[in-house]
Amino acid sequence: MLKRKLRGVIAVGTLVMMSLYLTGCGAKPVVTPQQQLTVKTVKIALADLPSGEAYLGSITPYVQTIVSSSLSGILSTINVRVGDKIQSGQTLATLNTDLLEAQKNQAAANVGVAASQQDATSESSQDSLSQAKAALETAETNLANAQTGATSSVNANQTASATQESQVASAVASAQKALATAQAQLQNATVNSQNDITQKQSALVSAQANLTAAQQQQAAAVASDQDNVLKAQEALDTASTQLALAKQSSHSTTAPALLQAQSVYDQASITYQGVLSKLKIDQASGAVATSQAAYDAAQSALQASKSSQTVVTAQAQVDQAQQALEAAKTNQASVSSQAQSTNTAAQTTATNSIAAAQAALQQAQVAYENLLSNPQLKVNVAQLDAAQAGIQVIGAQINQGQISSPISGYVVAINAQPGQAVGPQGGFITIASMDPLTATVDIPETSIGNIKLGMPMEVSVPAVSQILQGVVSSIHPQPDGTNKKYSIEITLQKGQTTLLPSMRVEAHAVTQGAKGIVIPADSVLTMQSGALSVFVLKDGIAHSVTVKVGSMTDSVYEITSGLSVDDQLVVQGQNLLSEGDKVKVIN
Repeated sequence: MLKRKLRGVIAVGTLVMMSLYLTGCGAKPVVTPQQQLTVKTVKIALADLPSGEAYLGSITPYVQTIVSSSLSGILSTINVRVGDKIQSGQTLATLNTDLLEAQKNQAAANVGVAASQQDATSESSQDSLSQAKAALETAETNLANAQTGATSSVNANQTASATQESQVASAVASAQKALATAQAQLQNATVNSQNDITQKQSALVSAQANLTAAQQQQAAAVASDQDNVLKAQEALDTASTQLALAKQSSHSTTAPALLQAQSVYDQASITYQGVLSKLKIDQASGAVATSQAAYDAAQSALQASKSSQTVVTAQAQVDQAQQALEAAKTNQASVSSQAQSTNTAAQTTATNSIAAAQAALQQAQVAYENLLSNPQLKVNVAQLDAAQAGIQVIGAQINQGQISSPISGYVVAINAQPGQAVGPQGGFITIASMDPLTATVDIPETSIGNIKLGMPMEVSVPAVSQILQGVVSSIHPQPDGTNKKYSIEITLQKGQTTLLPSMRVEAHAVTQGAKGIVIPADSVLTMQSGALSVFVLKDGIAHSVTVKVGSMTDSVYEITSGLSVDDQLVVQGQNLLSEGDKVKVIN
């Protein structure tokens, strides 16, 4: 509590200094109708009040991947910038394919040459035949080596992919098991809650019966007592009459008749007071009050059972397990897709390598056979086929020069520039997915025991003056080696403004059930008198409102007076406003 008070004093002091600085800089600029001020606002609503200390952190991506090129080459263009929002399949960059285009043109020229040579023939010498035979043997060796290398490369890629897919499949199975456990716990919690409510209802019925019986017994006793009181009253009246007559007829206070009448009167009076006291005692009987208290307690116990959060907590655990399973399945699909792409690329490379070796072998075979039979035209046909196959191979490589994004999200880093060499060995564009929206904050070692999965948190984002609700979705088990703080992840509800990775946040737990008005600290201004104020909009006109502040953190204040639910609070642009200014809202 002392830390929070000190933080509040520092925050107010900072606001006072900023106000004095703005005042010392001169009068506010005159705003003409054509230069109407623009502001951002939020609608005031009741929210859970902050409790405990505040924790600092930042907005973090849910998934982050580094994109690389499947083809080695020089970057020609980069079509995105850091901060851009992109879609899956969007072209991020292109490689310089001038060399491949030249090779393709050369291959096309070779096709023309081969076509021209089809019209020419020549005789082969013995020396040419020997060279052709040697070339054929070399081509056969190259083909065998290409086949062996291709098989090894494809097998290695398939083995690695199978291992990775087995790991993610195990993760999915674990997530499914966790979900089944959570669902079983939810079912048990539901049954236990219903049994408890049934027991409380039975106890309430019994208490109602006891209360009715006590009320009936009291009514019977009071009725009997009232009848006795009437009888005793009649006896007392009769004795009083007789005593009066005895006093009139007796000449001495010690006359036997007078003494007898006085004794009868005294006994009747005592009897009357006795039955009257019993009536009062029975009317104030504690049995009915005790039965009523027992009935009220049973009714309260039943209401407490109905409002128990056990089933809600179990349902939240089921939802969390379901999210974990979906994430595991998404990762499995991503790994499977990546493995398929890798295997396809390896298979393509192997196929191209074998195809090139087969083409060379075919060319060498044709050359040798044609030299044997001396039909140069067959050689030219084989050369033409080989040249056309080369064009297809180069065309496929040119298509790989278009680098596309595998996911939708934001560009958070570009580690290469046009003119630099890139390839499959290292990625150069980092893509972050911000769905769902998450924040990561640091928790001191002394406070980590208070943090639980599913705990509601309130997160302030000063950069956009937003306060978002969220829940703790992950607690990292290892502290940071330097500051000994633990990291937790908070899944946030989306706000009005797009949030970007690394935006600074301040998070704190909330007191469920304790509601109040909580606003961004930056929206509060300090007047020259030292009082605090904010601006609210009514019909497009800015009005200054003096407020009182309760609990404070570095980024949010609790407002105890001055604001009401549904007020339109100015959260950006308030420093330039004056009372009565007409403004334009740009939310």
